[in-house]
Amino acid sequence: MEEQKIPIIPPTLKLMQTFYPYPGLTLHMSIKTNDGIFRTVTSIILYTAGLVILLWFLFKILSVVLLGIFAIVLGVIINAPVSRLEKKA
Repeated sequence: MEEQKIPIIPPTLKLMQTFYPYPGLTLHMSIKTNDGIFRTVTSIILYTAGLVILLWFLFKILSVVLLGIFAIVLGVIINAPVSRLEKKA
């Protein structure tokens, strides 16, 4: 009795297998070479989107931090005249 060889389908083609579940369908391995290009383009797009979101977040945080520092400095500066006015009254 001969062993039945089951063709190994690459993970990138599993989606195609769900849409084309025909038993006699042969998938060409040339499609597998596009996997590297797809991963490269996808990673470039995701890294760029992540960088843009990170820079936007840092820009928003920077304005809040600068406003907080300005409030602390203003409070320290105005503390001396207010203390003097409180002692006189």
